[in-house]
Amino acid sequence: MLPNSGFEQVSGGKPVGWSVMSGTVTSSTYTVHSAVYSVQLTDNSSTASVGLRSQKISVTPGKDYEASVYSYNAQASSSLYLEFWDASNTLILFPTATNNTLNQWKQLGISQTAPTGAVYASLRVYSGQGNIGTSYFDDADFRELVKDPNTPLRNGGMESTIDGMPRYWDSIFGGNITSSLERKRSGDRNVKMVDTSATAGIGVRSQKMIVFQM
Repeated sequence: MLPNSGFEQVSGGKPVGWSVMSGTVTSSTYTVHSAVYSVQLTDNSSTASVGLRSQKISVTPGKDYEASVYSYNAQASSSLYLEFWDASNTLILFPTATNNTLNQWKQLGISQTAPTGAVYASLRVYSGQGNIGTSYFDDADFRELVKDPNTPLRNGGMESTIDGMPRYWDSIFGGNITSSLERKRSGDRNVKMVDTSATAGIGVRSQKMIVFQM
C-alpha cells in the first residue's frame, strides 16, 4: 500500500514518492537495513526539526491499520508518526513510536484504528525539536489489519513479530522477553521469557477480545 516503501527509488538525491517537510534529508548507501538505499535525516539544530512524509493513502474509518519502519541512530533518537487526515486535509490523529537506541537497526511499529472522519493516512519519519543527531530509515510498511472473525485471538501462534516481540502481545511486568526460534510446538517461532528473579514475575498479555454473555 505504501509507494517506495524501501526508499530504493531515488531522484535528485532523495527518495521518490516522499516529501521533505523540513531539514536535511538525503538518500544514503552508508548504512542500510536491506537492499541499496536508506534515507538519512541530519538534524543539526536543537530548535528545528527534520521530517520526511510519505504519499497519502486512502483509509476507512473504523478499520485497523499498521505502520512500521526500521531506524538506525548514529546520535540521539528517531521517530515514526502514523498520520490520519480528514477530507479538509486537516491532521486529526498522529500516534508515534520512538527509537532511542544507538548504532543498531530497530523496528518501530504503530497499530491504530482509523478515527471518525479519516480519509487518508501517511507516514512521517522524524527528528523532533530538541534532538540533534543523524538517523537513517529503511523498509517502511503500511497495511490494513484484517481480522479473522473465527479467530478472535491475534497472533496466537507467535509467528508474527515486531522489534523482537510477538506482534499484538505486550510485556506486562518487564523482564527479558523475546520472540525466539529456539523451541516451538508448531510453526517457526515462540515467545521466550527468561525469569532471573525469585521475587518478580514476568509475562506477556494478548490484545483484549470481545466476549458475549449468554
